[in-house]
Amino acid sequence: MLHLLAFFSLFVTTYAISRDDLLVVSIATEETDGYLRYDVVFIQSPEFILDKFQTFKPARVVFGAEDFCWPNPELQNEYPEVESNRKRFLNSGGFIGYANDIYELITSQSINDDEDDQLFYTKIFLNEFSRSKWSIVLDTGAEIFLNLNGAIEEIKLEVNGDEVYIHNTRTDSIPAIIHGNGPSKRSLNYLSNYLARVWSPTLGCLQCKENLLDVTSFGEVTKWPIVYMALFIEYPTPFLREYFENIMKINYPKERIGLFVHNQVDYHKNLTEQFLSKFKQEGYKFVKYLSVDDDTTEAEARQQAIKECQDDKCDYLFVVDSVVHLDHPDTLIQLMTMNRTVIAPMITRPGKTWANFWGDFSDDGYYKRSPDYLEIINHEKLGIFQVPHVAHCYLISGTLLQRFTPRYDDANIDPDVKFSISMRDSDWKARYIHPDYYKLLEPNTTIEQPCPDTYWFPVVTKEFSQSLIDMMEAFGGWSGSSHTDKRLAGGYENVPTDDIHMNQVGFDEHWLFFLRDVIQPIQQKLYTGYNSDPPRAALNFVVRYMPEYQSKLRPHHDASTYTINLALNDVGKDYEGGGCRFIRYNCSLSATRRGWTLMHPGRLTHLHEDDMFQNINYSILYGILLFIYITNGDNFAIIDINIDNDNEDDIELIKLKYEKIKPSDTRHPAIQADLINCTWYKSEACCKRTEVASVFESMFTLHQCSTKCRNMINYMMCFFCDPNQFLWYIKRKVKVCGSFCNQLHKECKNAEYNGNVISVQYKSGKEFCEAQNFQVTSSDCFDFDENVFSKTMSFLKFKSYFLFILQILFCIYII
Repeated sequence: MLHLLAFFSLFVTTYAISRDDLLVVSIATEETDGYLRYDVVFIQSPEFILDKFQTFKPARVVFGAEDFCWPNPELQNEYPEVESNRKRFLNSGGFIGYANDIYELITSQSINDDEDDQLFYTKIFLNEFSRSKWSIVLDTGAEIFLNLNGAIEEIKLEVNGDEVYIHNTRTDSIPAIIHGNGPSKRSLNYLSNYLARVWSPTLGCLQCKENLLDVTSFGEVTKWPIVYMALFIEYPTPFLREYFENIMKINYPKERIGLFVHNQVDYHKNLTEQFLSKFKQEGYKFVKYLSVDDDTTEAEARQQAIKECQDDKCDYLFVVDSVVHLDHPDTLIQLMTMNRTVIAPMITRPGKTWANFWGDFSDDGYYKRSPDYLEIINHEKLGIFQVPHVAHCYLISGTLLQRFTPRYDDANIDPDVKFSISMRDSDWKARYIHPDYYKLLEPNTTIEQPCPDTYWFPVVTKEFSQSLIDMMEAFGGWSGSSHTDKRLAGGYENVPTDDIHMNQVGFDEHWLFFLRDVIQPIQQKLYTGYNSDPPRAALNFVVRYMPEYQSKLRPHHDASTYTINLALNDVGKDYEGGGCRFIRYNCSLSATRRGWTLMHPGRLTHLHEDDMFQNINYSILYGILLFIYITNGDNFAIIDINIDNDNEDDIELIKLKYEKIKPSDTRHPAIQADLINCTWYKSEACCKRTEVASVFESMFTLHQCSTKCRNMINYMMCFFCDPNQFLWYIKRKVKVCGSFCNQLHKECKNAEYNGNVISVQYKSGKEFCEAQNFQVTSSDCFDFDENVFSKTMSFLKFKSYFLFILQILFCIYII
C-alpha cells in the first residue's frame, strides 16, 4: 500500500530552486482505529532540509537508505555498490523530491493495496531507465533520512546550545528526519524524549508547556471530570494508615471521585474497613470494596476496575497502589494538566535507585536500564519522558478506555508488566484483535462448545483476515495439495492441503508470539493443567480449499496436543459448505465464522474429517491452522512431551527422557546437512534435524546469561548428536566430565530459567549435572569443546581412528 498520507510541503523563495516548483517530503504513516500513527520525527528545520536536498543535485528524487534489502533480499545484488560507511538499500519510509516527478513516478505503474510499497519503489529504482528518467538517488550517507533499524550503535545524541541533535558516527552526518523502521521503534521513542525541541539542556522540558489542560475551566464542581480512583492493597504494607490519609488529602472534589478498593491481605482487613467507613462519610461519589474474602486475584481486580470505569464512561482512571505514598495533594490535578492519555508521576525510594518506571526493556521483555535512568530519578533531568513501563501509580484518560482495554490478566507475568505490554501493543491489537476477544478472559464468561472439548471463539478482526489473505495470494506459493512436499524434512505430507507455511513468508516468529500472547490464555482457561511457556507450534500455515484442488480430507488425527483452526473468510458470501466432523462423537461443525477460532485436542480423541468441503460450490475457503505441542518437564533442559510417538503424520514427535536413551540397532552416524543447531556435527551426526529442534524448542529460555554460558548449555544439550557416544554412554547412563559441569556452573551461576537462578537452585556443578540425569566422572566422559563456537570452526574435526571405529558403531537415540 502506498503510504503518502502525510506531506511536508516547502515553497521555495530565497533558494536556487525554481519558485514554481514544489518540494514534497513523504513520510511513512499508518492509520489505526481512526488515528494516524507516525514512526518518523523531523528534527531539523525546513531550511536545513532544503540545504541538504540541494547537495544532491542534479537528483530530482531522493530516497532514504538502510543496511537491509527489504522486502526481497534476492534483489541485493542488483543494487549499485557503495562504500563501507554508506547505506546501500532503498527505504521508502521517507523520500523527498519535486512534486511533478513524484507524481509521475507513483502513477507510472499500478499497485494494489495488498502489495508492498517499498518493493514498488525498489523496482523503479533498480530499473536504469526509470532511475535516470526521474534522477532518483539514495541518501546513502543519511544526510536527510536516518533509518534506525540496524543503525542504533552508529548514532550519538549531541548538544549545541539549546539544541539536541543526532550525529551518525558511521556516515559522519547530521540527519534531518529520523525513521523508526522495523523493530527500532523502541529506540525512536527514547530519542523522541530529546529531539525536535521537546527538551533542552538549559531550559529543561519544552513540551511540558504545550497542549496543557486548563483545570480552572471546569467551572462549578458538577462539571469537573469524574475520576475512578482504584486503590490496591496486594502485599503486606507498612504505614498503610498514612497511605489512606494521603488519599483523603488529594485536592479534588470528592463528589467527583469514585473509590474502588481491593484488599488481598487479611492482616490489613480491619484497618482497610475502618477507612472505608471514613471514605463514605467524606462524600465520595461511591465506595466499592473487594475484600480478601471475595477471593479476587490482583489481575481480576485491576481488570474489573478498568471495566467499571468503561461501563460508566468515566473521564479518568487513577490507579494508586498501597506501596505509593502521595505526599503532594495536587498530584492528580497536575497529572490532568499534562493532558496525556497515560501519565504517571515518578515514584522513588529515598536513597535507592528504584522507581516506578523502566527506562528500557530487554528483547525478552525484562527490565533494562536506559542511559538516562539515573539522571531522571536523581532529578538531574526534569520533564515528561516516554517510557515502556510504569507501575503502582498512573492516570489513564477515559477517552483511551472507550476505544481500548488495557490487560492485566496473564498467568505467566506480573499484572503490571502485562499492563505495560498491552499498552505498548495497543495499536496493532486495536486493529487486528476481535473486540469480543477480551470478554473471553473474564472469569464467568462461557465459551461456545459445539462438540465435546471443542471450543469456538472470536480472535481476529475482518481487516486482519483480509490482510492475511491478500498477503498469501500476493506471495502465491500454494503447495497444490500434493503428498510430495519439499518444505518438510522427510519430503512427504501424509494429509496434504493446498497451503503456504508461515515461515515461507517470514511470519513464523510472529505466529509463535500470537500463539503465546493471544491463544495461550484461552487454552489455559479451557484445558486446565496443560501449561507450557512458551507453547511450541512446529507447523503453522494458511490453507486454501478450492473445489478443483481439494473437496475433502480423509479422517485423520492432528499431530498435536491441541489444534486451532481460524476461519479467514465468510460462509455464504465467499463460499458455501465447509465444516468439520469429529467421528468419535458423531458431531459436525458447519457455517464457520470469519475471525473465529475452532480449538480442539489433537491425537487420541478427536479423529476428524473435513468431508463437508465437497459442498464448496463457489469461490475459495481460507483458514489458518496451527498445531500446538504442550510440554511438561522436571527441569529446564529435559522435557517429556506427552504425545504418542507414531508416524501418522509428517511431523516427528519425540519423547525425551534420558533414562530411556538406548543404543539404536538401526541408526549409524551420518551426514545431517540440515541441522539447525548442533551444527558442528553436520558431517557426522547421530541425530536428526527434527530431534534437535524438539530438544531446543522445549527448553526454558535462559535470561541474564553470558555468551559462554549459553554456548556451554547448547553444547551439553547436543550430546545425543555426538558420534563418539561409545566412549561415554555406558550402562544406559551418559557420563559427563566433572570439569565440564563445574565450569558450566561457574559461567552460568547468575543465569535464570523458569524463575530460578542456577547458583541458587544448584550448589555445585556436580549437583547441576546430576539433576539432568547425567553421571559425573573424571575420565572417559563427555567434555566441552569451546572451539566449535569459534568463527573459524563450524564443525568438529575428529581424529581418523575415531572415524574408522564409527563405521561399525551405532548411535544412541531418543525414544
